[in-house]
Amino acid sequence: MKKDNKDKELNELFDFENVEEKNIINKAKTKSYMRMIGTSLGMTALIIVLGIASKLQLMPFIVDNKIAEIESHNTLMGANTFIGPWDTQNKVFNSGATAVKYKLIENKPVYVGEVDVDKSDYENHLGIQGNDIYSYYGNRIMEFYHPLVKYDKYSNDLLKINEIDDNKNIEMGLSFDKSYTIDDIEDLLPKDVSINWLWVDTYKDDTLKSLKKFDNGITKRDAQILEEDQITGFSLIDKVGNIKKDPINEFIEDINYGLRKGGKYKDDIKYIHETLSHGEKEIEKNNIKIIGAVIVSDKEGLSKLKDLEMIKSSSFGVITDKY
Repeated sequence: MKKDNKDKELNELFDFENVEEKNIINKAKTKSYMRMIGTSLGMTALIIVLGIASKLQLMPFIVDNKIAEIESHNTLMGANTFIGPWDTQNKVFNSGATAVKYKLIENKPVYVGEVDVDKSDYENHLGIQGNDIYSYYGNRIMEFYHPLVKYDKYSNDLLKINEIDDNKNIEMGLSFDKSYTIDDIEDLLPKDVSINWLWVDTYKDDTLKSLKKFDNGITKRDAQILEEDQITGFSLIDKVGNIKKDPINEFIEDINYGLRKGGKYKDDIKYIHETLSHGEKEIEKNNIKIIGAVIVSDKEGLSKLKDLEMIKSSSFGVITDKY
């Protein structure tokens, strides 16, 4: 009898069909699942928070690098064009930065567009009559002609200056008949015009060949006219119109900086450096040859350029009121 009672107690002890013990086991399982889910959610939340924090710390660095690349490129290839202060937006998503582009026309800033670190810097231009090209902001795009390339027709906007009102200041791109030094240009151009920017000869023989008239029996193309955002050079004034003390040295330093910076323009800047250094490590000042310029004056000042033999072509840029 006692044996039967012991067997009964043992059976009850290991009887998992017992409702009370089932409940205990189920509660234990539920708590275990909840702990696992809570831990997973906590880890996920921690990863998200750390990811957001890392991105917020990293994005300013990425955006600043993009800004530096654009500024460096514009310094070398923005003919008389400057970039204003940047408006930076550091967000978890869609971080970026924008800035206005402007030109100085007798120290008067003129808006010519906008630059965005996340958008292409390619600008669409609108051709209207003949070779005249306009931006979508209504400004003339200056055209330049390399002295070693023969063109069927050259722009000569100096013949049109009488059509301009007396109260206007005029930006004009000049292409020279050959290369000159900066001292030559300052001596040859009249003092009535402001020399804002100089076009530097950065063309190797193979590039010059591609600019010249091309005819292989299938494709025929006239010599390529270069637009203001396709040429390399340096400004003689800073962003507020002050005259630079040593613009050529600054130009060389800007090239070296762009070379170190790299980025999406590294191949362009490497080409410029190789051309001007003649394959050497450093660029010498006497390797800088000027083949064009961007000047600013009123119609009276520009009229004094008409008989200068050094000017191969002239092309209007921004025209704005004096006051």
